Amino acid sequence: VSSIDTDANNGTDAGSTATTGQTFTLTTGVNEGTAFTGGTGNDTFTATNATLTALDTLKGGTGTDTLSITSVTTDLNNDGDTTDTNEGAFVLTDVSGLSLTSIETVQIRAAHNATVNTTTFTDVTTLSTTQVAGDAALTAATTTDITVSGVTGTIATDGGKNISVTDATAAKNITIGAATVNAGTITVTDTNQSTGAIAIDGGTTVTVTASARTTGTITVGDTGAGNVATDMASGAITVTASEALASTGTAADITVEGGSSISITENITASAAAITTASTSGAPGVITGAAIAATGGAATTTITVNQTAAKAAVAAVTAATAVAATTTATFTAVTSGTAVTVNGLTFTAAKDLTAAQVAAAFSGLTAGDKQAGTGPTANGTYTGASAAAWTTGAVTNISSTSSSVTFTAVSGTAAVTAATNATLGTPVTGTVGATGVTGVLGVVNGGVTVNGNITGTDVLSTVSLNAYGTSTVASDALTSLSLANSASGVTVTNTAATTLALNLDNISTGSTLNTGDTYTTLNITTAGTDSDVTLTAAGVQTLTVAGTKAVDLSAATLTALKTVTVSGTAGLTIDASGATVTAVNTAATTGTVTATVDASKATYTGGAGVDNVTLSSTTVDKAVNLGAGDDKLTLAAGTTALTSEMIAGDGTDTLVMNAADAVTASATFETKITSFEKLSLNAASAVGTVNLANMDDISYVISANASSAAVTESAVVTFGALTAGQTITIDGITMTAVANATAIEVAEAFDDSAAGLADKLVSSGADAAAWTAADNAGAATVTFTSATASTNVTDLNPTEGNAGQGTNATATTGAITNGVGTSSQEKVDFTFTGAVLAVGQQLTFAGATITAKVAMVAADIANDFALLAGVATGTAAKSVSSGAFSATTTNFTSPVWSVVGAVLTITDTGGADIDSTATAAMAITRPAAATTPAALAVATTDGSG
Repeated sequence: VSSIDTDANNGTDAGSTATTGQTFTLTTGVNEGTAFTGGTGNDTFTATNATLTALDTLKGGTGTDTLSITSVTTDLNNDGDTTDTNEGAFVLTDVSGLSLTSIETVQIRAAHNATVNTTTFTDVTTLSTTQVAGDAALTAATTTDITVSGVTGTIATDGGKNISVTDATAAKNITIGAATVNAGTITVTDTNQSTGAIAIDGGTTVTVTASARTTGTITVGDTGAGNVATDMASGAITVTASEALASTGTAADITVEGGSSISITENITASAAAITTASTSGAPGVITGAAIAATGGAATTTITVNQTAAKAAVAAVTAATAVAATTTATFTAVTSGTAVTVNGLTFTAAKDLTAAQVAAAFSGLTAGDKQAGTGPTANGTYTGASAAAWTTGAVTNISSTSSSVTFTAVSGTAAVTAATNATLGTPVTGTVGATGVTGVLGVVNGGVTVNGNITGTDVLSTVSLNAYGTSTVASDALTSLSLANSASGVTVTNTAATTLALNLDNISTGSTLNTGDTYTTLNITTAGTDSDVTLTAAGVQTLTVAGTKAVDLSAATLTALKTVTVSGTAGLTIDASGATVTAVNTAATTGTVTATVDASKATYTGGAGVDNVTLSSTTVDKAVNLGAGDDKLTLAAGTTALTSEMIAGDGTDTLVMNAADAVTASATFETKITSFEKLSLNAASAVGTVNLANMDDISYVISANASSAAVTESAVVTFGALTAGQTITIDGITMTAVANATAIEVAEAFDDSAAGLADKLVSSGADAAAWTAADNAGAATVTFTSATASTNVTDLNPTEGNAGQGTNATATTGAITNGVGTSSQEKVDFTFTGAVLAVGQQLTFAGATITAKVAMVAADIANDFALLAGVATGTAAKSVSSGAFSATTTNFTSPVWSVVGAVLTITDTGGADIDSTATAAMAITRPAAATTPAALAVATTDGSG
């Protein structure tokens, strides 16, 4: 080959510059020397299995150079024998004497299996395949990146630096690092895993994205199960698996070990065929997520597992249009007195009638129609009633002696089946309609096993599970656990850590959590959706609950619990009456807390939220303060005396106790209850009298009744007088006083929505229609009756308030224009721009005050003050006025008032040049908001079924 023409072999123009990349095409001879030496450009050496030989010496030069090998022949090792054992694959190691210098990339295309080992080629930094029609096995030094794509068979790599594998062929295994692990990152993307297994050892950062999984497993780290640290990744491991399961299929296992962190996301989905089948199935079944095992190594501090949320299967329903049953009745002529009956409705003829007249008696009817007492009876009268709901059509005259009418069922499939003196045709059976529903496969989450127990000191501190089946978590370093979207159980094994941060989101009824007895402090944070979990935490002494949602721990086992603290907007339901509990504090939350407390051992301190507290002991010698909010305190049965004071705090608060205990309570009892607005008495077993003087003179009493008869709940409300700006709200209706109103007038307003009292009381809001008001009969009381009969409904709870302050004008004093001689008039402009009043809000000008009956803007306000001054504006007042103008301009001899838009003007028409100096006395001012009226007295009789 010494006479090879360089230009011809290089495939480049003889005039090419030294920096231009060249292409060297290898021959079947010995490829060496200057003819196969690259320059400063990025050169390419192209070879086939026939032209690449053991005697070749290829030098790349200073650029980034590539050896591109294409193998398509059958004599793959180029030895003249196509039957030896190596003919199944192109094997680069067979070219044992090949010399590659300064060639950085080896690229393989093969029409069959390919086995390539570039370990001895120290200058090679990238080994890649772009097409292999079979299996590919690639081995490289730890300084060489391996990139695999276009392979139709199994894929295996050993050694190498950064590994990247892209696969789209179904049912093929991918194995990384089984014999020798790599030194860098590993990225595997398999868009069609199906039954193929993915097994990975080694790597720094490992990322696996697998789609269309059926039974193919994913194993990352220590796949030989020998607990070999070098087989585990050193960096973050991320696995994303998307299933393509058959109906009722279960996803293959996902096993991950090692890494600095582990993140596994499983999308539990079905194959397109299974989804199509389920869409029309009446029993579509469920698909189940993988059994997931995540095992931490010596550096693994965080493990996160996410699965598709569980859901119930939805059975398909075929849409169907309802078809009503029909029956045709045929009538003939009848004589006077003959009764004709169809399906229970009888028509008795008052005279001889033709067939058409008889049929007419049954046409155009709807079940439930009645014959009025003054209606026509010349042809006959009706008695009885239809046995089913139907309508009838027009008369059809069949012949001169017979006529018919068709009866159509209003709903359902019932047809007219009985008649006297009429002939029924064969009924047409009706069918029930149905709304179409697309069937959907259910989803069941797979269980998760998290293990952070290692030889030596555990480091796994943070675990997050989102949508999971029955799961376990083991780590002596676990200090943070997040659980979301599950109704399954989690068991935590820990023998060292003493504080656990527990984050909960939508952990639903049926879920369990057992944290063992090592943790002494449990800090729960709620978010997203309320949770309800059966918690077993035998060692916990300090419990805190924070966040934005509620958690129900009513079934919790907390045998060592001492203190409970709730904050944020979190809510809590808990039995904190254990023998070791000393304090429950909800002062820092605005959420709802429902707690049972033993006040002989523990204090209770409430906050601005709703506190529903039940005392478990009749001995009450610890402080109970419910704080702000509408709270309820329920005393234990038999409580007739209190040692400690029970303080309700701000809000509308209810004291609940047995009726017999209230009867027994003494005057001393009153000194121990403070700020309760309502007294609720449980059902009395005997007649007794409760002295409300001993109940802190509470005027709102709710009785549960002792009667066994059904009772519709009622509430008697005693109203008080209102001053302008005060409000009362009952059942969605707010009554706002725009002038002083007496108690009887307020009662009358709620009786008939303020009819005739528009200048004193204005009604607003939407009637919730939960209660009806009886006539107040001239008294200050109104009885409200629940719209839900025979039911103990939520008590009627009037709300007292005020309309608040209006918004004052931007400029609160007038703008003076001084006259000049007699040529211009003296005037002052008062601009109400910026002023806004809601119903019941007030504004004062020059000593006169208006109270808005409707929402008013600046122009409305200016107009109403002009009306007070006697200006005929042509626009009706939108307010009620009180007082008179007590301040005027000085030196004006003939003031005239006028208004344009939001500007009220006072002009002196005396004609003199007079300077006005006292306009400040006519300022626009905003009165303070009205005070809140006293709480109304309400006597409630609870409903019962």
